[in-house]
Amino acid sequence: MNNEEENVLTSELCDLYDVRMFLRLRGLLDEPKDNEGTEETIGELIDNLIEQHNQMINDIIQHGTT
Repeated sequence: MNNEEENVLTSELCDLYDVRMFLRLRGLLDEPKDNEGTEETIGELIDNLIEQHNQMINDIIQHGTT
């Protein structure tokens, strides 16, 4: 993975943190992620995406791959 791809992942990660803060300020993190009866919340979904992006970035830093 090249530096440009790492920059894209880092930018996306910053966007995810911004979205999470927006949702937190409006009290929406504990809402279900969809209307299909799922128990997963919007907050859990965002946290999982943040964790995945952090892991991909760490893999690039440590190994140069995803």
